[in-house]
Amino acid sequence: MSASETGDGGRAEPIDVDYEPAERVPPRSRYTGSRRAAGVSPGSALVLAACAAVAGAAGGALAPRLASVDAALDRLVPQPEVNAAAAQTQAADQALNERLTRMEAFIGAPLAATAGAEGAAIG
Repeated sequence: MSASETGDGGRAEPIDVDYEPAERVPPRSRYTGSRRAAGVSPGSALVLAACAAVAGAAGGALAPRLASVDAALDRLVPQPEVNAAAAQTQAADQALNERLTRMEAFIGAPLAATAGAEGAAIG
């Protein structure tokens, strides 16, 4: 490398020979000042685990009471469109179950007739 380089205007410009590249080290943590890898510290992990345990215990304690809470809310604020939709869905499910039962009986009738007493004994 020479002591000067030609710039855009054709003039020679001096080269900064005292330049040193920056160190390649991880950045300092703004909280502790130490150079550590970024991520969740063990203390934070313990706090998060404790919070999850408390939330799970609270959910387990409230789960048996959800049916009574739902019933109380339904008495206070009835939702007829939801109840009507649920009734329609239950009626459709019942009709489908009846139809499937009739189809199973129809399909299984020839097998039952040919199996006879041996089929009944095995079944």
